[in-house]
Amino acid sequence: MKIKITDNSAQLPTPLRALRSRCCRKSTRQMLRAAIEIADQQKLDAPKFRSEMANSIQVTAKPLEYKVTANSKHAVYVEEGTGAGGRPTLKEMLAWITLKRITPRTPGMTTTQLAELLRHNIVNFGIKPQPLQARRQEALRLTELLESAAAAGMAKVGG
Repeated sequence: MKIKITDNSAQLPTPLRALRSRCCRKSTRQMLRAAIEIADQQKLDAPKFRSEMANSIQVTAKPLEYKVTANSKHAVYVEEGTGAGGRPTLKEMLAWITLKRITPRTPGMTTTQLAELLRHNIVNFGIKPQPLQARRQEALRLTELLESAAAAGMAKVGG
């Protein structure tokens, strides 16, 4: 009885390098796609006063690293909220009340009085946080995209 064993390990590194390269390229594309989808969803979820915050949401890219950030000046206050103190200007408060079409419930109260009341409330209690977060479904979507990239990369290398 003869058993012949052939060692072809020298041929193995080339397909493995090709697999790594293809999977990395496809994964990078899918990560960018996922980051763009998350940014689009966050733009929809962002507060819309003048749309400054929604319009400032951007994707920044480095190799295998993508960040979705809101770059407006007030994004940190919306994201983390504020403690007591700080007072928006009366002009900004009136613009917000007008945009949101808020009317006073109390008969005889003017919108200026309402704006002053809201400003006073912000001074005493602050603003509650409204964090923009990637939801669970977006994390699942990222996983799905990366798994499809890995499968496509392996299929190309495998033949």
